[in-house]
Amino acid sequence: MLLPLTLQRDKPLQQQLYTQLRALIESGDLPAGSRMPSTRDFAAHYSVSRMTAVVTYDRLSVEGFLHTVPAGGTFVGAAGRPANAAVAPAAAGAAVLPAPNPTLSNEIIQADPALFPAARWRSLLRASLDRRQQCERGVLQATLAKWLGGTRGMAVLPDQVIVVSARQRALDIVAQLLLRPGQIVAFEAPGDEVAAHIWAARGARLEGVGVDADGLLPQALPSGPAALLHLTPGCQYPTGAILSEPRRAAVLDWAARSGAQIVEVDRVGDMRYDHDHSPALMAQDRTGCVLHIGDFTSVLGPLVSMAYLVVPPHLVAAAEMARRMLDGVAHGIEIGALAEFLESNAYSRHVIGLRRVYAARRAALVAALGHHLGVPDHFGAAAGFALPWRPPPQLGAIAQIAAAARLSGLPVMPFPDLPLLGENTCKHLLMLGFSTIPEPEITARVAQMAARLHVPVADELGLEHAAN
Repeated sequence: MLLPLTLQRDKPLQQQLYTQLRALIESGDLPAGSRMPSTRDFAAHYSVSRMTAVVTYDRLSVEGFLHTVPAGGTFVGAAGRPANAAVAPAAAGAAVLPAPNPTLSNEIIQADPALFPAARWRSLLRASLDRRQQCERGVLQATLAKWLGGTRGMAVLPDQVIVVSARQRALDIVAQLLLRPGQIVAFEAPGDEVAAHIWAARGARLEGVGVDADGLLPQALPSGPAALLHLTPGCQYPTGAILSEPRRAAVLDWAARSGAQIVEVDRVGDMRYDHDHSPALMAQDRTGCVLHIGDFTSVLGPLVSMAYLVVPPHLVAAAEMARRMLDGVAHGIEIGALAEFLESNAYSRHVIGLRRVYAARRAALVAALGHHLGVPDHFGAAAGFALPWRPPPQLGAIAQIAAAARLSGLPVMPFPDLPLLGENTCKHLLMLGFSTIPEPEITARVAQMAARLHVPVADELGLEHAAN
């Protein structure tokens, strides 16, 4: 199907695709029942990454404008209304969330595409193609099990590692396995908008649980039964807080009492900078209540969207069956390339180089903020690609500061506001991205932001002194 889509390459591609496809469906120009191209074909035709295509389809599916038939394809719903409006009414008490915030910029949450190891990956793909008989999912499962043991402290067997096409597919599988309409999902507030929409689309009742500088507040967890807890303990999204050891123990105790499963999402992967991180929560689980989701977008960016879901032994058979229903694509050549990359020293060398680059960019942002805009009030800078920042009150309203940052070329995002999760306790904070901007540019752009906010711009000699 050839869709009349027009893309401006200097603007966020995913938002353009989402807006135009939704308009075509609502107007009836994309008729109900129309079969959509696969995400791979869609990405190739419009020259976008497959992750961009997957996220676009996910957003439209969550809102009901598309629906997927297992092993059958993706189709358009009834024209001008969500595809599931007539056949899948929301369960009583289920959360109905607004569309994901369009200001969530890819520059905030993903690696710098310019640092992708293109030459090395091209070589790995060629080698994988030459030995195509060996490019099986089991090869990557075994490699990942070994790698997770060494890097995350997780003693798991290969068949516990379910390889999927993207992190969202892993969440879909978990929802299929463990969630029924009307059940409670405890969710970090603030938290991941896309994940919240996935749970809500399954009819879950979301209950927000507050966070602070030490991560999720265990005392705020639901007192009664709950189905799931969505948790980002290694680097809370979006605050960057790391769940403390006492709170890890308290969360596991709560899961045992409530009968809930914990869905541990590792969003930052190996992009950890200046302190020792705890093992994965799944490594500390003794009752089989934790499922672990991770991917490699922090290291390889959106060009390689493969992810993994690690399940307790008693869920292996059901999880594999759900994967075949919801995510049957086997990336044979990419599987072989990723397995070889992880096995070789090339992966660890690449990670070390990336950490050095991103840590330097983060330090440049912190120094520039401190020099031009006062003592920087920030936290959660130990991992990831964005700095949670509390601007000084004298700079004005958050919206005004965000606009000044955006006009100065700084990736910026207000903290996600999901009203059904309770009051946004981080509404006075901004996320400033640093991953895609070279250090000298970061310094210059913060100076431009300060000028737009009518803060006197410091001299270069003083900035160099502050940075040192």
